Amino acid sequence: MTTLEALILGVVQGLTEFLPVSSSAHLVMGEELLGANEPGIAFDVLVHGATLLAVLVYFRRRILQLALDRSWSYAGKILVGTIPAGVAGLSLEPLIESAFAAPGLIVFTLFVTGAFLLSLKALPAGRVEVVEPSWWQAWWIGCAQMVAILPGISRSGSTIVAGRWLGMAPAASAEFSFLLGVPAVAGALVLQASEMRGATEAGQGLAYSVGWVAALVSGIVAIMLVFRLLARRAFPLFGWYCWAAALAFGAWLWLQG
Repeated sequence: MTTLEALILGVVQGLTEFLPVSSSAHLVMGEELLGANEPGIAFDVLVHGATLLAVLVYFRRRILQLALDRSWSYAGKILVGTIPAGVAGLSLEPLIESAFAAPGLIVFTLFVTGAFLLSLKALPAGRVEVVEPSWWQAWWIGCAQMVAILPGISRSGSTIVAGRWLGMAPAASAEFSFLLGVPAVAGALVLQASEMRGATEAGQGLAYSVGWVAALVSGIVAIMLVFRLLARRAFPLFGWYCWAAALAFGAWLWLQG
């Protein structure tokens, strides 16, 4: 992987991690289109770590407030929501890695993500919405995060849509979605630490560093965009984008044989 390729893929990761278009799908598509000779899933995990830091930076005041107020209930709900993805990630790791090596799967899963997002158009108007999920709502949002382990299923999209259908307000569902991703990404970083060290020793240190910084900066920008788009009820528009991206990538794969 060259430094330029790492820069491009880092920006792609930062923007698409929080915008509901699946960062994993765009990384796979970017690697295919660029022909990037990347050393495995380690780079994907590393730039996910950069977006984790973006969440901590953006929500630093909210996190501090929760700590000072001893809001253990909210923190507990995040942990409950983390369980499904954690169990699936540990037990299905070989299958997940093989899914990342199957670009054709992205076409199908992007269509699924698009359907999730477009379903928001069917939400009833004028309903009562909550700003914090119940324990069961946190569990079901966590199940939505579990499904997003597959490349092409947007983690932010699936969890925010799940929160909205379960009765959460737009900004509250986005906040819970982003904070819910912190333990999951942190766990993945720990599991893949040895692979990232190996990549650095193989001479990929500069490229990885550039990709990490690009993902961090673009991730913070993307978080700000999500809240603005939710306030304007523009989220379902990304469903059409996912379908268009799936069709375009499917056509490209077909032309490549």
